Order: sequence, then structure tokens, then C-alpha cells
Amino acid sequence: MRKLMIAVAVLLVACGAKLEGSYMASTPVGPASITFEDGGHAALTALGQRIAAQYELSGDDQIRLIVGGQVQMLSILPDGALRDVSGMIYRKQ
Repeated sequence: MRKLMIAVAVLLVACGAKLEGSYMASTPVGPASITFEDGGHAALTALGQRIAAQYELSGDDQIRLIVGGQVQMLSILPDGALRDVSGMIYRKQ
């Protein structure tokens, strides 16, 4: 199954696929979300604040999220959810 997911991810990247929609995570201080938009743009929302970002697919199962000039990596999990470096899981809404 993992090989199939990787093959699909590679195919999507090769075809210029993009992420779309919102992914939500629960945190101790409230919900956090990442919304992927057209043209490699994204928005992060937490604590009532929205921050603009850019993103690009990197490799088979990684997303480079650029926020304020800093790069944060997200992993695409086999079920389609996203995991950040702290281990927080974002699920598609």
C-alpha cells in the first residue's frame, strides 16, 4: 500500500498536481489550520490570526511550507493527513 501511495504522489508531482483545501489540527490552545490555495499559496490560521505562506511539493511525501522566510517541512501520511516536525497531525476538512 505504501508503494502505491508513493507512486501516486510521484505521479501527481510529475503532473504538476497541487494541494487544495484546508487541513485542521487540535492544539492545547485551540484549533490550527493550513489552507492550500492556487499558485503555491497557503494560509496558516491559529489563535485567531491568519499568516500567509507559500508551499511546494518536495519529494514523494513532503511539503515545503515557507512562512516568513523560514522553511517548515510537512510529511504527507499514507491516509492523506499531514504531520509537522513537532508531530502535530493535520486532517483534511
